[in-house]
Amino acid sequence: RQDDAWEILATLEGHENEVKGCAWNASASLLATCSRDKSVWLWEFVDDEAFELLTVLHGHEGDVKTVDFDTCSSLSEDDLLVSCSYDD
Repeated sequence: RQDDAWEILATLEGHENEVKGCAWNASASLLATCSRDKSVWLWEFVDDEAFELLTVLHGHEGDVKTVDFDTCSSLSEDDLLVSCSYDD
């Protein structure tokens, strides 16, 4: 951001429907996105303008409404990603 003007640094493509949410992990090295296409995509921030798709997670039966990283858990040193859907 320069002089109160925002600029697009990257456009991530792949979801087959509307993206409903996204979340960064605590170190800002991973970005999770979720969509009405019932999937969660996990991206790695490679450098100032590049992202690499690490994996696509399937398993929800309904639209995925939100994703978040658990930054407070003492369960593990690894990032814990959670997702929320309208599954039955």
